[in-house]
Amino acid sequence: MSDAEGARQALERRGHAAWRAIPEPLRTRVVPALVAGSTGIVLGLSAWLTPNPTGHATHLQLGLSPCTILTLTGYPCPV
Repeated sequence: MSDAEGARQALERRGHAAWRAIPEPLRTRVVPALVAGSTGIVLGLSAWLTPNPTGHATHLQLGLSPCTILTLTGYPCPV
């Protein structure tokens, strides 16, 4: 018995039938496609943003709130 077959049988014994419902070739294509799509979205978004000349607060273009540390202390985040 191969390692993959043993792992599949172990999952089935534990009641994880969701993986059985999706055919193996489909799973091996969908997961990488989701990872590639997510990566593409992040890279596209970063290409669309214009860097802030001050070196921080670029996230405000996305409608996010200002940095709490900067608001409270007047110093930018150490990251």
